Amino acid sequence: MTISSLNGVIAGMQTLQYGTRFWTAPPANRPIDLWYGSGINNSAGAADTTLNGVVLSSSAGVLAGQIPRVDAPGGASAYIARATAMNSVQTGIAAICDRLWHNGGITITSTSLQSIVSPAWPLRDSNGTSNGEGVYVGLSVSATTGAGTPTAVLSYTNSTGASGRTSSLIDVTVGSSTVGMFYRFGLQSGDTGIQSVQGITFTGPWASGTVNLVAYRILATLDVDLICFASAVDPITSGLPQVYNGTVPFWMMLSSGTNSSLLTFSYAETQG
Repeated sequence: MTISSLNGVIAGMQTLQYGTRFWTAPPANRPIDLWYGSGINNSAGAADTTLNGVVLSSSAGVLAGQIPRVDAPGGASAYIARATAMNSVQTGIAAICDRLWHNGGITITSTSLQSIVSPAWPLRDSNGTSNGEGVYVGLSVSATTGAGTPTAVLSYTNSTGASGRTSSLIDVTVGSSTVGMFYRFGLQSGDTGIQSVQGITFTGPWASGTVNLVAYRILATLDVDLICFASAVDPITSGLPQVYNGTVPFWMMLSSGTNSSLLTFSYAETQG
């Protein structure tokens, strides 16, 4: 089933989920992964501890760290109907993303290739398959790093099944990266998504800390143009993005400043 009219959107509206996420001293112009942030409507999420990692799904219950939601019943489909975001201190861009997979067990002080055999993604890429169209990977900090500013190279298979692809971080790393800092990998020229991950190599060591790889897909973005003023998307401005069963939505924030901030948000789906 699909929603084909405004009346269908209204009829299928689900209860709004409200919440907050707090983070300390984010880097300017780098994303923050709010999976680990404290909030009022859900506890902070945890990182995995294995190199091969785990796929994530909300079908069996809401996971700590995600925006609470439930699957559409029967053969119905779900879509983002409305979302708002407000930053208490600075402007930026808020993104609702689907967390498909994350890992752990990365040796942050090693400069050797660390091989990974990631499992097949859940059926939640841009086309509702496991091919990885529109899926990206980032490096998320789950325990504050020590000194050092290494970059990293990701080895992956792209969404058409071509292996041996590589990409580097597009965000410059900083020493003493705090929990939630998120460094994005680009894609090799011509690629449009990542199907699986085969390894990571650091160009230099961080002295300490914990980092994790995260496979994610961007569902919607909100321009947070004014401090303490809510920005919103609706079925028209968001394009009514589909939310597949099992989606694990979470917030990322790309801030303009470095002050501790509070993100207040709402999220609603329409199902039908």
